[in-house]
Amino acid sequence: MGEEAAIAGEPQNLTMGNWASLGNSVLSPNDKSSSESYGCGDDAKTTVTDTAKPAQFNQSHPGLGLGLHDEELSMIKSFVFLDLESSALQSYDRPKITEVCLVAVHRSSIENASTLGGMTKPRVLDKLSLCVYPSKQIEPVASDITGLNNALLLENEKKAFNADVAESISAFLRRQSKPVCIVAHNGYNFDFKLLRTEFDYIGRSLPSDILCCDSLIAFKELEEEHHRCTQDSVSDIDVTHVSSNMPSNTNESSEKLSVEKSCVAPNIGSPYKKKKYSYALGKIYQRTFGKEPENVHDAESDVISLIQLVLNRGSTICTWMDTHATKWTDIQQYYVPSPKKMCTKQF
Repeated sequence: MGEEAAIAGEPQNLTMGNWASLGNSVLSPNDKSSSESYGCGDDAKTTVTDTAKPAQFNQSHPGLGLGLHDEELSMIKSFVFLDLESSALQSYDRPKITEVCLVAVHRSSIENASTLGGMTKPRVLDKLSLCVYPSKQIEPVASDITGLNNALLLENEKKAFNADVAESISAFLRRQSKPVCIVAHNGYNFDFKLLRTEFDYIGRSLPSDILCCDSLIAFKELEEEHHRCTQDSVSDIDVTHVSSNMPSNTNESSEKLSVEKSCVAPNIGSPYKKKKYSYALGKIYQRTFGKEPENVHDAESDVISLIQLVLNRGSTICTWMDTHATKWTDIQQYYVPSPKKMCTKQF
């Protein structure tokens, strides 16, 4: 639910080959612009600055992004993809989790995806998916998006987010090969914060060595870097000399020059202007695969869509996350929860 966003960018065709060509060319967090647009749902977009990221962004883990000599220490081994659905869309409504899904994928499955025929889902993965009764009214707008409502959850006798749920999540994470990184789309602004709030509310915490990374930022930076690389390769062409030597009756050459002119970077005088693109999960999926993802805003389906996008980027996005992962302990609450009250509903 927390992945809808619209951020300026200019992505190209995002095939496995395109991403592999980027190699280790990734942006530093300091290269980011001062503000981006994020939101929860199509009708709830807000503007936030880089301070929305954890304070120790890119410097919070002793083995990640700090240039240690032991290469093994700098590589995430397990990526745990997370998506939450909730009772409301905005923090001032103090939302509660209604559905949580985690799918763990080993690094080798992501890096070897291109050699396995571009698989849509790894054969080896671990999955935890739970529906949760929020102990409060689910807002109609959230219910319309997720398909979950209070009556449906009560009919299926779903319990609140309690110590059993917290322990199930913690045990699931402890089972994975370390280092373990939780990945969520717009996680720094929604999923990570809401999960932290629920854990804090019942006095529990995730294992202290867990890392996290926001795939929205990863896709945005990698797509922009991909576009810059494309511009740089085209901007080496001397358009004026090509134009003066071009046969006027050669349609193929004319079309080629038109494409080249349209791609020339703005700093050499081209009328090029950046378009605005959404970095909502569904929009990235549509640009990448040319079709809509299935069952959007079903937590498990959204996680599978995210995994498919990560498989498409392969080792490039793994390397980006090695460099940009942050500590789970740096994640702040989505809101300060009220003092815990006893639930009178018994099952």
